[in-house]
Amino acid sequence: MTGRAAVDTVTTGTPRAAADLGLAEHPGRAARYPHEFLEVVTRLWDGWEPDAIVADKESGRYAGPSRIHRTGHEGEFFSVAGPLPVGAGPQGRPVIVQAGGRRAG
Repeated sequence: MTGRAAVDTVTTGTPRAAADLGLAEHPGRAARYPHEFLEVVTRLWDGWEPDAIVADKESGRYAGPSRIHRTGHEGEFFSVAGPLPVGAGPQGRPVIVQAGGRRAG
């Protein structure tokens, strides 16, 4: 069986959601559009090259370290070393959606 996944990139502006992220309140509307977020998650998803998993039982080697790359992102909202602890799924990346009709989206 195969699964499906998608990510909605525009964050909500509710106080409860802000509290879930450790914030007293959400940043303004313009700051909630996902430019930096998309950069970070794309680099995380692409951190493992397609042939990174070797799965060699004899040597005990699961992956080729030279095929796994750090994210190394330092930005306004995120500081991410990366890489993810697992490789990409069969689809590579999830579908990216955003429901907003604004130009920034």
